[in-house]
Amino acid sequence: MSQKWITSGPQFWVTKYIQKQTTPPTTSQMWRDIVNSGANDIIPSKAFLKHDVMKTLFALGNVKRVYSPHQPYKRPVRNGWELVQENAFKYIHPDLRDLPPSQQGQEIEIKS
Repeated sequence: MSQKWITSGPQFWVTKYIQKQTTPPTTSQMWRDIVNSGANDIIPSKAFLKHDVMKTLFALGNVKRVYSPHQPYKRPVRNGWELVQENAFKYIHPDLRDLPPSQQGQEIEIKS
């Protein structure tokens, strides 16, 4: 049985986007960058991003909610997203992973 790798699509785009950010992005910040980058053909609306893409990634354990410095409130709110490194790159093709320096050289086990 061959492994099915993720090489494109909305989940792949969001995973790579969050990986490149230095601070946890909010959904609104992600949507602004999607519109500015012209990736609307991959993720057509903010509702699709929130309800389909992020909900799926959260259910799979690929992302978790964290405090984001982009929107300071009087009380702390978990409105940012952060990757769970052990799960986020499990099914992404090894040539497309570009793991951060702390994870380089470590092979992620793929369960079939």
